[in-house]
Amino acid sequence: MGSAIINELFKDGDRFKITAITRQASSYTAPAVSSITHKTVDYTSFDSLKDAFAGQDAVVNCITGGATQYDPSKLIIDAAVAACVKFFFTNEFVSNLMSEQYRRLPEAFVGGKVRIRSYLEGLGKEGKISWTSLNGGPFFDMCEWLCNNLRYKC
Repeated sequence: MGSAIINELFKDGDRFKITAITRQASSYTAPAVSSITHKTVDYTSFDSLKDAFAGQDAVVNCITGGATQYDPSKLIIDAAVAACVKFFFTNEFVSNLMSEQYRRLPEAFVGGKVRIRSYLEGLGKEGKISWTSLNGGPFFDMCEWLCNNLRYKC
């Protein structure tokens, strides 16, 4: 998802200064012809995340897997707020979070997205950060779960 978003941002020329932030185990390399700054961080460290977010106006969170659970997601958000990031794009990628059917699904399966949405709403009301999300339907989460749990190559 991150690569697709970066490609779209590139279509606007030099309008955006992009910093790709990846896990320490990531094999990501920025395109040679790009002006992308690449930072490798410890996603379990508040200070590492805060330092990486320093000077950024927005965070587009495309993290997947176990990091979509409540505590890892909240850590990323809290580091963004502490770094004075103005805008947070959260990685919901699911169907209607507010539907009762979705809320009945086990959090261990769908991630902490309902609680994260509520947390972001509270931060927004307090004026600490503006945010939005993308809801692409359950296919994204199902594919993510399959890739992570059944070891399919996606």
